[in-house]
Amino acid sequence: MNGLNGLNGLNGLNGLNGLNGLNGWNDQIGGIMKSALEIAMEKTAGAQEGGGLTDEQRGAIGDLEKEYQAKIAEQEIMTESKIKALAARAEGPEFQQQVHALREQLVQERERLEEEKRAKVQAVRDQAP
Repeated sequence: MNGLNGLNGLNGLNGLNGLNGLNGWNDQIGGIMKSALEIAMEKTAGAQEGGGLTDEQRGAIGDLEKEYQAKIAEQEIMTESKIKALAARAEGPEFQQQVHALREQLVQERERLEEEKRAKVQAVRDQAP
């Protein structure tokens, strides 16, 4: 905690030195977990790699986000509507199978829409400012 000398209220944390046994815990679990600092650094690096976006590009990306959020919501509503209609007609294993199939279709459609959105956002990012 020596790097926190400027934070006067944290002087009492020096007693945490006894936790040295936790050093390297991230390596022991395969490096799966990242610290908040690592995540923030990655986000910052990612923003810098793409360079600065123009206001028009930010607006276009925001519009794409809203458009695809609406498309996904529409698919979710349609699927739930179909499930409610099935509930009135089907029962038991048949109903469960049909519901499972509808939800699988929703997942696939959501993935397709997300990929389509990513491609369009990348196209906007790739436009020369």
